[in-house]
Amino acid sequence: MTTNTFMLPEWVASIRFNFSAAAVEWLGQSTTTEAGTTISHLAFFWLLLSKMRFDFGADISFHHPVSIGPRQAQVSVKQLAEQLGSGRKQLTNLMARMESAGLIEVSSADKRTIVTFVCVEGFRNADSV
Repeated sequence: MTTNTFMLPEWVASIRFNFSAAAVEWLGQSTTTEAGTTISHLAFFWLLLSKMRFDFGADISFHHPVSIGPRQAQVSVKQLAEQLGSGRKQLTNLMARMESAGLIEVSSADKRTIVTFVCVEGFRNADSV
């Protein structure tokens, strides 16, 4: 498994989250992959969050460019599964659990998976601190 460091853009001073009790409970757990690797739910959340946009724009990181806005990310379930040593079905199930806990909303169409971070209430610009 690859280790990722979550870094905010320089101009973001803080992010405000709203976690339900179910989300806090889920984030404190982990899942074991088919390959025997343990995935911390919190680490998986940070991995997804590291892909989140803070402004409007086109995500051209995949074969299917798409316009997305703040609090959204375009992700490849296949690439995430490979990165975490998991199967796509297992990651899809993890993301469904995140959805039911109120952390994210997932929409898929035309080989695109867009994640909206509904638990992110906002963020503050470093200039406004």
